[in-house]
Amino acid sequence: MPTTFVTKTINIGTRNPNGNENALDFFTEHTFGRRITRAATALNGFRFKFTNSDHHIETLQVDSDAIIDDAARGTVTARFQLMYADKNADDPVNMWATVVIFAEYD
Repeated sequence: MPTTFVTKTINIGTRNPNGNENALDFFTEHTFGRRITRAATALNGFRFKFTNSDHHIETLQVDSDAIIDDAARGTVTARFQLMYADKNADDPVNMWATVVIFAEYD
């Protein structure tokens, strides 16, 4: 089966997840315009920058996956999941991520 791909950037902006380990989900969508049979994503780039001088990280986890919304049209949503917890809930960060959406088509 042939495969195609597209790169998408998700601008997350400045966040302070309040020092807990709750996952934050961010989404981007692409329509390939042809019937697809499978899809997958990969993290292509990631920026995590503190906006102050305090740097006490307990947890930093990122993940991405593909959700096929419409196989006939080839619409795929990439979900980027971030889990970030700082030591005392006072470290805002600025973030973006780039994901690659791969699609296998007929």
